[in-house]
Amino acid sequence: MGLTLNQIRSLAAIVRKGIEAKGADFFKWIDPPKIEGQRITQPTSKDGAPVARELSLGEAFAVFDRKLNTVYCERFVLAICTAIAAANAGKDVALLQFQKEPHAPFDATGWVVLAIDGHPVFHISPADLPLNTVNDEGLVTVVEEGTETAHKYAWKNTTKVDEFGMLLDMLL
Repeated sequence: MGLTLNQIRSLAAIVRKGIEAKGADFFKWIDPPKIEGQRITQPTSKDGAPVARELSLGEAFAVFDRKLNTVYCERFVLAICTAIAAANAGKDVALLQFQKEPHAPFDATGWVVLAIDGHPVFHISPADLPLNTVNDEGLVTVVEEGTETAHKYAWKNTTKVDEFGMLLDMLL
């Protein structure tokens, strides 16, 4: 069920390729918009001097959307780094896709769950990981709901505080 260290290396290579495809501009810092009275502005600079560029509501939402996508992708990459460290520490690391219907095939448009030692710790979007590729590499286990495996990897009624604490303790 769990990934071998060689499979973890394959996953890391796939993630690295995805990061490189997104490019440095995707991860580049951008200042968030600010509301100043009735205006929405974004700090920027012109000729080295700070200025505030006025934005429409749609432009402001686009900036926040970009920031959210960037932060989510960074969090995803850090989760994969944590999974690599966990696997190197002998922990069980799995990529799972839960299916409600018996014998349903893998769905490349669905999400997968990164689990460490039976705890689902991160949901991965197809926007961040090419799911056909990871499935073709044999890295995803399809789990039918209601099975013993599904129960093992089910949410444990934990909060993110619990999960982060568990990960920190696990990797010490």
